[in-house]
Amino acid sequence: MNQVYDPLHHKYRPQRFDQLVGQETIATILSNAILYNRIAPAYLFSGPHGTGKTSSARILARSLNCLVHDKATTIPCGTCELCISIALGNALDVIEIDAASNTGVDNIRSVIEKSRFYPVQARWKVYVIDECHMLSTSAFNALLKTLEEPPPRVIFILATTTPYRIPPTIISRCQRFDFHCISLSIIRDHLRFIAQSEKIDITSQALQLVSQTAQGSLRDAESLLDQLSLLPSPIGINAVSNLLGIVPEVEMLDFVSSLVTLKPLVILETCRSLLDRGREAISLLTGVTAILRDMIILTVAPERPELTSISDESWSRLIALTNETSLQRLLKWQNQLKSSEVDLRQSAQPRLRLEVILLSLLTEVDYQPSHTTKLPYGLKQKTKNSKAVNIDPILVTESPVSSFKQGVSEIINNAQELSRLWNEILATFDLPSTRLLLAQQAHLVQVDGSKVTIKVSENWIATLRSRLPLLENAIQNVLNTPKELVLISVNSKLKSQSIPQYSVPFVINDVSVPNISLVHNNSNQNTGFLALSINDIISSGSPIKFKGSSNLRPKQDEELKSLANFFNGEIILDPDEEIS
Repeated sequence: MNQVYDPLHHKYRPQRFDQLVGQETIATILSNAILYNRIAPAYLFSGPHGTGKTSSARILARSLNCLVHDKATTIPCGTCELCISIALGNALDVIEIDAASNTGVDNIRSVIEKSRFYPVQARWKVYVIDECHMLSTSAFNALLKTLEEPPPRVIFILATTTPYRIPPTIISRCQRFDFHCISLSIIRDHLRFIAQSEKIDITSQALQLVSQTAQGSLRDAESLLDQLSLLPSPIGINAVSNLLGIVPEVEMLDFVSSLVTLKPLVILETCRSLLDRGREAISLLTGVTAILRDMIILTVAPERPELTSISDESWSRLIALTNETSLQRLLKWQNQLKSSEVDLRQSAQPRLRLEVILLSLLTEVDYQPSHTTKLPYGLKQKTKNSKAVNIDPILVTESPVSSFKQGVSEIINNAQELSRLWNEILATFDLPSTRLLLAQQAHLVQVDGSKVTIKVSENWIATLRSRLPLLENAIQNVLNTPKELVLISVNSKLKSQSIPQYSVPFVINDVSVPNISLVHNNSNQNTGFLALSINDIISSGSPIKFKGSSNLRPKQDEELKSLANFFNGEIILDPDEEIS
């Protein structure tokens, strides 16, 4: 019968406190407790998985009960009957309990009853309760008294990965030891020792990547090395990347280079190539974030390369990339990516979501697309008469994105450019009445390096002057520079024979205004004007209620509604009037 294979994380499990990897402080305290005979009745070992909690509990049990020594020792032999049985987990007086499958109060009561009996073979009876946070509240309550006053020669060792789930009354009765994540360099050196002992041909770059992937867990690193040992020699970084499904460091640097040099096409092509090869979208995003983090560290602390996760072989490449960008851009990218991982995990289309996230890093400040686009042959283009016609390949000029954001230094008097700029200025106003007033009664005439000229209808220039600060702020936001505002009054008298007038009695905010006449323009613009200036009403900003007669002709009633909508008001019919 073939011998059962012993995995590396079992074969190289520490047998003494001086073999405990990465937890030197805890090993020193427990060793001194044994030497000075100051054994506590209860211990709580907490920390991430794979950091040595259960191994420390077994080492403590062997140190207290080694048969070769007549008392507790820090160097158990590991060869006596009791040491071997403890290592195999079948010793009578060292009981390991899985709290995940023994959560009830009855299980704990059974443990408490058995703890009253004297040890059969060992000097100390040791109870190791693994994953103790899985115990129920009643089980914890039943254990309280025993932890505080245990029987003689009995020790309880509680191990957990989530100490916050343990009641404070339990924690206060135990000596707590927090096992921290093991450092990257310690894991790498330990893996190199195992690789040399097992004659595993693996490169330093591959060991570095394995150590990074373990995230501080030595057991995970040893298990991964055990898997890699079955691959053909030599085991390189590509083999590790393929096994883990992560993007190799060299390809990750190439991808970040396309970000730094602002090449969206290369970003899309590289992203698609990696995903087609089976890489996970979240792995690619994590790799980008890690490289950007390393670039920030290199910018602010170039003398501290140990803070980065980059390999020595890629260090010079990272320096070159960092010199091509700025710290401000790197920090902005990191800020944009900080919440993207959650969005990507929850997305139903991770490929599309990843491309959107990465392309959003290329903002209009960093990247300006080409202003010419070549239309493919045979593209159908609609004419003004909405008829589709075939066109040959030509270059169609596009308008630049936010071209006015860069500031205006030259004179602009082209009607099309002025109209587009005026629409941008109007779009910044929140109040609809102000936006409509400026759209109907004013227009942009000229913009030069120092001033902006606007023509305003004569009847409305006083109203517009009351809103000059708003207009000046809007112009400065669009042009990105302060300008002198010049208003030109235009005579807006209309021909009376072509414009019918309707004299309508109004009550505005409970104040009778009998001499407001509604002027209707017969043009296609359907523009309404007031014959009476009501600047104070407009400038007040309060809601306006127009109270009029319901016995108006349909044309008059339509104009009343238009006027009320213009001033963001409402029409209230006189209840004494008969509704027609």
